Amino acid sequence: MPRKSPDRVVEHRLSLQDAEREAIIPILSDIKTMTQAGENVVRLAELKAYALIGVGSVAALGAVFYAPRIWAQTTAAINGVQDITESLTGPIDFLTDAWNAGANTGPVLWVRDLFGFGPTDP
Repeated sequence: MPRKSPDRVVEHRLSLQDAEREAIIPILSDIKTMTQAGENVVRLAELKAYALIGVGSVAALGAVFYAPRIWAQTTAAINGVQDITESLTGPIDFLTDAWNAGANTGPVLWVRDLFGFGPTDP
């Protein structure tokens, strides 16, 4: 490092001959091609980012607007299944009472013995 600032500026100039210029042109062409390719990659990355933002926004809006509707439909379906099971408790109770009333008679006793289920006390 110099101890004081320079008091003059020295300018250097390079002169290239035709052979040197022809030798450097392919290198500069390759650098230009790589620079353009890099710019295209950046543009593509930007487009992908915009697409990702768009998809995320649509998904968020869909969740906000459709989640309550889906929740209501799911709840209605569950309540419908509960209503069906509650409506079946009457016939099931009737069949259970009939089964227990005829516990030791005819075909009921034969089925119980065959499959091994039901009350075993006479």
